[in-house]
Amino acid sequence: MDPEQRWNNIKITIKETAKETVGEKKHEAKQHWMTTEGEKKQEAKQHWMTTEILDMMEERRKKKDLVTHEQYRGMRHNIQRECRKTKNDAHILNRWTEYMGEDPFNDERPEKTSIDVSDNLVEIATSEVVKEISDLARNKSPGEDEIPAELLQALGTSGKEEITTLISDIYKTGVIPKDFTSGVFVALPKVNKATNCPDHRTILGLISHAPNILLRLAMNRINPIIDKHLDDTQLGFRKGKGKRDGIFFTKEQL
Repeated sequence: MDPEQRWNNIKITIKETAKETVGEKKHEAKQHWMTTEGEKKQEAKQHWMTTEILDMMEERRKKKDLVTHEQYRGMRHNIQRECRKTKNDAHILNRWTEYMGEDPFNDERPEKTSIDVSDNLVEIATSEVVKEISDLARNKSPGEDEIPAELLQALGTSGKEEITTLISDIYKTGVIPKDFTSGVFVALPKVNKATNCPDHRTILGLISHAPNILLRLAMNRINPIIDKHLDDTQLGFRKGKGKRDGIFFTKEQL
């Protein structure tokens, strides 16, 4: 079983089990006033309109003969305002897509080197995975897989062993599930009243919790190797060796 299929099985099992045991909060949907055929025509005509706008338009139509001119004009103003807002939201999304590019990670990188590591590969132990799962931050928003950290931490022995098998397969084959490479970009303004794309910092603010397990395991193995090749004078972005430590030692020597 490839990592993509294995992860999909794990994801479906977790979500279905959580739905049966914990349940989910459902929002009551408003009754649709349009027929299916009418919806298709409306969507083809103005695909950017939201259901709320269409509901407002229908409400306006019903009350047209029952309200005063001032009330009707106020309802029309609200609809026009919502239409402008929806159009602006669509324009902003298209502008960000244009600014970031279809693939923001499609930069110039050297080709991957084929390395045979099968003989020297250290197996990932279940205890390592269990530790990283328990260290996941709680009460955080889930990523696109909609699985919070609490559900991963609530897994039993067999569930955590299945996660270990998944991580090991990814580690050995280099095949990463699609959910592990998806995230949500968050734009943080660098200046007050930022309106242009360059006035924002674009960061990947929301990724799923499951790939965090893989990332932490990889970092745990990479960091000791990197430290061996770094000089003692290398400061910054190192645990216990920040730039402030270097400034403090320099002042002490002076």
